[in-house]
Amino acid sequence: MEKRRWNEAVCGILTLNSRSEIRSVNQSLLALLGYEKEEELLGREFELLLSTSAQFYFYSMLYPKIQLEGYCQEIYLSLRKKDGHGVPVMFNAKRFYLGDEAVIDCIILPMETRREYLKEIKTINKKLETALEEKILLHEELLKKQEELEEMYRTLQEISRQDPLTGILNRRAFMEEIHLTSQRALKEPLTFSVCILDLDYFKAVNDLYGHHKGDVVLCSFSEHLTSFFGKDHIVARFGGEEFILLLRSLSREESKNQMEAFRLSMAGRTYGGLKVTASFGLSTWMEGDDPDKLIVKADMALYEAKRRGRDCVMHFDEMNQKP
Repeated sequence: MEKRRWNEAVCGILTLNSRSEIRSVNQSLLALLGYEKEEELLGREFELLLSTSAQFYFYSMLYPKIQLEGYCQEIYLSLRKKDGHGVPVMFNAKRFYLGDEAVIDCIILPMETRREYLKEIKTINKKLETALEEKILLHEELLKKQEELEEMYRTLQEISRQDPLTGILNRRAFMEEIHLTSQRALKEPLTFSVCILDLDYFKAVNDLYGHHKGDVVLCSFSEHLTSFFGKDHIVARFGGEEFILLLRSLSREESKNQMEAFRLSMAGRTYGGLKVTASFGLSTWMEGDDPDKLIVKADMALYEAKRRGRDCVMHFDEMNQKP
């Protein structure tokens, strides 16, 4: 369902890497530009989609602005469709970091869609000024259009927090949640743990069965993970085959017991028809910690779990104990 929302969003969504190469694109943008498959654009430079004048403007003005300030908003651009015709759009972009990699998320709204909304609002406002007897009815229409716009922006905000493959929270959304939780922990008695888990030997799945099969495994695994931990905890994809959890109100012992129970539950399941195992690294909030420190501790515990043979749960506080 979340993947469908991503693809059928009312706007085009595009992600570029630091070399302005296309990393992902949704179906709405493909349809707007006359492409049928995402593979036609993946790995291609963004300038393929820009008119000649837009190329100059983007690389001389917009791209430096994004690199310097981290974003740009409400920029008019002319994109080039597959058949060579131009299409005017409103362009928004923001830079994020996925690990050490900088990416640029772009939201592209056809000018025609935006013009229609503004035209309808302008027409309604004019009627309000000239037809007092219809004021109440027209005011309701205006509110409805404003609510539609607000809903559209809320949907875009939700999409920006979701991993496009699995539909669960992405790395950015997780970092927002852990910062909020750590701020609360500074003001009131609160305990919570962080777990990073990594699917063991996942590269072999991609090598043997292909990346499509790997994606099916990741989606199936994320469904199991979210259903197991429910709404009490935060589950997100950290990148690749790594997932990360914010275990609310769980102490060191409780968090390890929970992750061990999940690890054992994996033994009786297949994901996309394949058996997989995972390694788990845990850390628990202590006075003086911050979100980055907690994640580093959990990552160190994860690598210790791998060193000890994988398919096990390791807490940072146990790392000095002999296996």
